[in-house]
Amino acid sequence: MAAGLSQNATTVPVGAVRIQIAAGTGTARTTSLISIPLLDKVTGNVTSIGRISSLTSNTITIANASWSPGYLSNATYPHYVRFLSGNASGLMLLISTSVSNSNNTFTINSDDANAVDLLSLGIQTGANGDIVEIYPCETLNSFFGNSTVMGGSSASNSDNIRIQNLNGSWSTYYFNTSLNRWARSTIGNPDATNVPLRPYLGIAFDRLANSSLSLIVTGEVPYGQYRAIVKNSSSSLISTFWPANLTLSQMGFSAIPGWASSTNPNSADKVIIGSKSYFFDGTNWRRHSIGNPIENPTVAFGSALRINRISNDSTGYSLALSNSPY
Repeated sequence: MAAGLSQNATTVPVGAVRIQIAAGTGTARTTSLISIPLLDKVTGNVTSIGRISSLTSNTITIANASWSPGYLSNATYPHYVRFLSGNASGLMLLISTSVSNSNNTFTINSDDANAVDLLSLGIQTGANGDIVEIYPCETLNSFFGNSTVMGGSSASNSDNIRIQNLNGSWSTYYFNTSLNRWARSTIGNPDATNVPLRPYLGIAFDRLANSSLSLIVTGEVPYGQYRAIVKNSSSSLISTFWPANLTLSQMGFSAIPGWASSTNPNSADKVIIGSKSYFFDGTNWRRHSIGNPIENPTVAFGSALRINRISNDSTGYSLALSNSPY
């Protein structure tokens, strides 16, 4: 990463984790829901940490940042911001590369900005402003490379990577061996080399190859808090984020304002882990199956969760808070 705002006072732990991708059959795909459980390590000993001096609904200014103008606008090396203090602590937002970010101000990606209005979060600015950190964001190419997945001449004969945006839309990507690059599965197969993989969103890996795949992920161990962005209606694919196994109760979904809890599963919001669905009855998590038994299942690190909400608020989003489990 380029010149940062302050020197780390302590050493951030660095580690490695293994994520397993289930084998397909060669003719049919098997889906593994995964996420990136470690933060991309910044280069050198400098980290881009600073105090927010001012903001708008979709921009953040750090008065003494002194980035090279346009540094945060390089689509080849996207970044995201993570709040380290205040009411938004743990929230992560992608920085837009489609605008000319300045030497001290950056704009939030439109998909994220449509979900979260910075002015609505009670963020502090000025001399006592909240602290944020800038991290490099993995891309399809930097995370998967050109040989990890099974590529092909089209999406139909390749492993597929599907990403659900915060607005609920899905995009499918694959490594095109004819073009020798990542491509989006749509008319013209547009270049997807630099599509960012946000650590707060889940990834659906549809494996066609008839062998399992083991991904080794390295990076910094996150700390503090995590605020997942969840749609108030329909479906969201959420990263579990922490590089540790958690129980469902530790993920904080039942504390979301407006979360539909009920003893009747048909009237409750759901969390889906693998093929199993769970709902909160107001006191306990229960599995949506015969008898609706009380369960508090373990959520594996490096995985992702489906959240299905029954609210009629089709435009809103909420934040689910979970604290560091270590």
